[in-house]
Amino acid sequence: MMDKLPKKKLYILLSLVLILLVALLFSLFKQKQNPADIMTEQLFTDSESDTASRQQTRLTSPVMTFSELSGNYSGTAVPNSVKVYNFRTNYSIPYLASVAQKFDLNQNKSEGNTVIFYNTEDPENAGYLKFQTNSGNYELVSYRDYSLPGGAGSEKEFVRNYLLDLGLIDETVECPVTYSRNDINGYIFVECHRDFVKAGLPILNFSGLLNVSNETRLNQLQPGMTDSLTPEQPEIVNTSTGEDGRMRPDDFNTVTVALGGGQGMRITSNLKLIDSELSYGAENLINPDEAYLQMTSGMANLSIIVPDNTENIAWEEIFPENRADNLRAEVTDYILTYLENPASNKMIEPMYVLKGNAVTKSGFNTTFIMAVPALNNRQVFAGEVAGVTEAPALDDESLKLGTFNPDQAGTVTNASPCVPSESQLAPIITLSGYGDVGKFTINNQNQKRANNWFLIPATVEPLPEINAVIAEFDSLVIDEKGSQDEVRELKMLREEWEDFNFCPLRLTGSSPTLFVYGDESREYTLTIGGSLTYAYPEADGNSWKVRIDGAGLKVGRTKVGSIFYEYRQVEFNQPDSGWTSSRKDLDKLAGKIARQTGLNQAETVKLNFELELAASKVNAEKLLVSPIDNRELETKLPLTVSPEVGTARYHFTVTAFVKDLPEPQLKPLVRSSEMVVEVGAVAR
Repeated sequence: MMDKLPKKKLYILLSLVLILLVALLFSLFKQKQNPADIMTEQLFTDSESDTASRQQTRLTSPVMTFSELSGNYSGTAVPNSVKVYNFRTNYSIPYLASVAQKFDLNQNKSEGNTVIFYNTEDPENAGYLKFQTNSGNYELVSYRDYSLPGGAGSEKEFVRNYLLDLGLIDETVECPVTYSRNDINGYIFVECHRDFVKAGLPILNFSGLLNVSNETRLNQLQPGMTDSLTPEQPEIVNTSTGEDGRMRPDDFNTVTVALGGGQGMRITSNLKLIDSELSYGAENLINPDEAYLQMTSGMANLSIIVPDNTENIAWEEIFPENRADNLRAEVTDYILTYLENPASNKMIEPMYVLKGNAVTKSGFNTTFIMAVPALNNRQVFAGEVAGVTEAPALDDESLKLGTFNPDQAGTVTNASPCVPSESQLAPIITLSGYGDVGKFTINNQNQKRANNWFLIPATVEPLPEINAVIAEFDSLVIDEKGSQDEVRELKMLREEWEDFNFCPLRLTGSSPTLFVYGDESREYTLTIGGSLTYAYPEADGNSWKVRIDGAGLKVGRTKVGSIFYEYRQVEFNQPDSGWTSSRKDLDKLAGKIARQTGLNQAETVKLNFELELAASKVNAEKLLVSPIDNRELETKLPLTVSPEVGTARYHFTVTAFVKDLPEPQLKPLVRSSEMVVEVGAVAR
């Protein structure tokens, strides 16, 4: 009937519908006790409610151990370079308005994480944009006349170019799939995905891999591909891939555009926009064998196991005490791929993924998946217990946060070039016996780089003390040195590194890491009894007020996965036990300690980082690593948590080897739902 209405009346009707839709959404949203609230949540915050629902029903994945493990995992390809893609997270109202204005959507309302832009005043530009600012998902409906160009297949190119012009996709996105629906006449659907070849590796969803049949190899997956496990949907017809009758895999990494041949357009998207990227060479990757060993020895960063058939069977019967011990397993697939961080949703990073089938000791058939970060421990991104990653490369040996002692990196691994490099410093002036200082004068990107001074140390062993360097610099009387010039404010170091990958100066200190586990409804106050020299997030005196925020931590307005701090040097007693280790084998020692104490993957990664950081200040290749007695630690560097919860603190001294000592036996930690775990190391 609607196609018989005069065009003017049709536009008036559409405008009325839009007005009613927006009014309904917001009125229902306010009526929290109204029965229609359930419908409102689905309409107004569908992506948020879906996420909340998944979180409410989510079970902790059972712990896995293996009695048998078979399967051929050799031949896993490792490229010459990989990237880490950071997603846009700043979806401010002005930014979204700039997109909406391209469709003349000049009215808006917002509630929570949902913003709606719409136009009910101009019939020629009727439409709306509904945007979820926390996820980047959006739906755009416009009733303008969008006519496709002629020619077979031209709709793919038309849609891709159109989305590029709008700034809604980037050059890594292709639009390879078209299809129709026999229940929606007159529309053609164009499906766009981030292309695996252009991205450099496949882009997969971790939990979504459970929906891939065993007959389909993971390295054969392509964007928009379906298989025998894809649910049927007979309305899907005329697919350009010949996969009619299957539900479209559009719940991840997808933009779908529906064009009505002059009847309007609808865009739905869950594809995240790339904000920045970092490149790393193959030498920064752990090898496939090492990754395989980590996963199968209980050190997977991500893991999930599900029974193949749960009908009328209780979870506890399949996985007693939420454990899957003595599995008889076969590895069916092993691949290097990009995975989106499932908790923060802020980046995709290269990870090794292992998939297989296993039989429990009770005879239940299961499917399991595991993953570990592919970048080595010096540049790991998944080292946070809560899954919210820190900025890329903060664990890189070429940069140590915080800083009482400046430290020159020996080499910088194959990321982007140093900024600034020596060639970008002018003038360069000799600073007594400390080395040279230079002023960064290029000012074409950001004021915070310009006019700062950077130290190029004369020697890396011993390293100069930062306060002495600053005092010497302050005593210089030269025309080029203005009153506002700085030798890198310490509190700005993290922000500068995230933005510009600074290389000339790195800073080190004794730097434990705190992991907090707890109840989202409670606030925890952590207080250190020592003298802090640096903290991230910033401490209030010596304390942090911490809340569990989803899968991460929130300190004030800062979201992190763990708390990093440095303290003024404390003298600890001579050790009476310790492990002998070469410098290059510290990662193996960290793994050994983790197995003895029960540290998880994130905690182990940080322990290795702390050991390597402390070892960098010891002039010896053969080292002695000794545990610090907790009674001494609580006396000299006390930690209090309020409300009181369990704490497990593992601190170590790293010294040059002199003689063998008895090997320590550490007490395994007992995990609970509320607790604090701390790892740290200090050079003696």
